[in-house]
Amino acid sequence: IGFWPSTQPDPLGRYLASLHALRGLAVDVALPGHHGVITDWQGRIGELLHHHDERLEAMYAAAAGGVTALEASVVVFNFDRFSPHEIRFAVAETLAHLEHLAAAGRLERYEKDAYIAYRAR
Repeated sequence: IGFWPSTQPDPLGRYLASLHALRGLAVDVALPGHHGVITDWQGRIGELLHHHDERLEAMYAAAAGGVTALEASVVVFNFDRFSPHEIRFAVAETLAHLEHLAAAGRLERYEKDAYIAYRAR
């Protein structure tokens, strides 16, 4: 889930809400757009929610003292193995998580050296 210039506010929040809504469906088999067939619907949704909970906590810890999205990305992701294209996606994912934390009131946005930055409230 990424945050791009044309993205509506809090894309991660909308995604997490959709996962909670989908969790209530009785699904035997799901055919996702990528990766393999999902035969454990509840388990897969639980994995996705857990992953994003962990990522949110990692982003919160990275942003505690005040960081830009790029600075938080460097802390959370290992750019050594990323292509420039993958780095762009990592920064977009970081922005989605930071924006979600800001929407939840855990982080605040502020200006840092002419950039938007985030820090713990």
